[in-house]
Amino acid sequence: MKKVIGNIAIALLAGMGGSFLYTHYFFTPAQNLVESNTATNPTQTVVYQARYDSNGQSSLPLKDDAFVQASALATPSVVYIKTYYEGRQAVDYWDWFFGYGGQSNIELSSGSGIIVSPDGYILTNNHVIDDAQRIEVIHGKNSYVARLVGTDASTDLAVLKVEAQNLPAIRWGRSSEVQIGEWVLAVGNPFNLTSTVTAGIVSAKGRRLHLNKGQFPIESFIQTDAPINPGNSGGALVNLRGELIGVNTAILSKHGSYVGYGFAVPSDIAKRVYEDLRRYGIVQKAVLGVEAEEITPELVKKLNLKHTEGAAVVDVWKGTPAESIGLEVGDIITQINDTPIRSLADYEETINLLSPGDQVKLYFRRGNQRYEKSTQLVNIDGKPTVYKPYVYQSTKLKAVFEAIPSLERKRYGIPNGVKIKELQGGLFYHLGLKEGTIIVRINNIEIEKPEEVEKVIERVAGGIVMDIITPEGVPYRVQFRY
Repeated sequence: MKKVIGNIAIALLAGMGGSFLYTHYFFTPAQNLVESNTATNPTQTVVYQARYDSNGQSSLPLKDDAFVQASALATPSVVYIKTYYEGRQAVDYWDWFFGYGGQSNIELSSGSGIIVSPDGYILTNNHVIDDAQRIEVIHGKNSYVARLVGTDASTDLAVLKVEAQNLPAIRWGRSSEVQIGEWVLAVGNPFNLTSTVTAGIVSAKGRRLHLNKGQFPIESFIQTDAPINPGNSGGALVNLRGELIGVNTAILSKHGSYVGYGFAVPSDIAKRVYEDLRRYGIVQKAVLGVEAEEITPELVKKLNLKHTEGAAVVDVWKGTPAESIGLEVGDIITQINDTPIRSLADYEETINLLSPGDQVKLYFRRGNQRYEKSTQLVNIDGKPTVYKPYVYQSTKLKAVFEAIPSLERKRYGIPNGVKIKELQGGLFYHLGLKEGTIIVRINNIEIEKPEEVEKVIERVAGGIVMDIITPEGVPYRVQFRY
């Protein structure tokens, strides 16, 4: 459960059973980011206008029992999640091959989840259930074994399913309507306690923390000062109407506990991810075909930018809609359809709410010139259709392998390779490989299709040398003998 990337530490907010490392500051549960980096990340600055009814009264009145009512609405929809892991131990190849594993070492972690449908679908964080061999959901006095429906590392979200009916599903709110300064409640299970509610306000929107993994990470966090502690991961951030406006995900702390900075995935993004995972098993990501960055003083100087509001294009991928409409490095995207783009978080969130095949109008600046172009978004395989992954389940390796879509291969700069989609113990798990790892070649044999991993492993003799790319995008070579 421990991962270190340079001086970035990853810690589990998902319960005290999850061990953690630290350097200087924590982002719990995800990549640690030193405080100075957070301070220099521009945050969307927007003047929010209060909503009023016809009598001039605020549509967000703070009644004496507002917190009580919101708590009563939201608390029944938040569940306690326990995850069980098989401890990673070195294993002799022949023991593995013939099924003689070492002693079992079961580890336990925990977190929270949100009931999003009466028939048993539950939304949580990906890191809460990552690598789990068994997932248990506790709701009141009932306990269920959960099935993993799907995960999305790019938003750190996952969907579970339990066999139950008539569960109290939470009501969805619209995170796009949330205002800075608005009262919110955080509901979860910190320190293995159940049904804990804390209150605070929305401190900021559109926070980018560089936490999420994958080639197409989406970050536009809601920041709140509602106390969030270990075990709150996957819990609900709700407004005073008891509506879900975010999924509690991370805190910034020196010591792993709450100090005033909590972050939640906006509900608009979470709802889209949930619906796609439930329908397709994966998120149908829409791709324009650019790498964009936040506009900083350094980038203004480097690219000689004339404007500072929007998302700056720093790379255009070949064979994509962006290339076809003539986008160039240094262009600044300012609007997509009717949505203004003031920051990188705006761009990522807007694209994430669109689907492959959608027609979009793109507005951008190049120097002092304004441009408007229309194009059709594609999926991660470069096609304007629903993406259907090609997977192979290896019973022998206790793993699921997935073909890598073309645009992802281009971003990694590799012509072939397959991704470890799921590990259920087995050789690769005990070698310390993680889900999301790309296997490029084994003993200089290029891996083209998901089923080839098992075939090559079975027929090679002597030592095994695997060229891989870690989930963080780092090329690495794994060597072992059997």
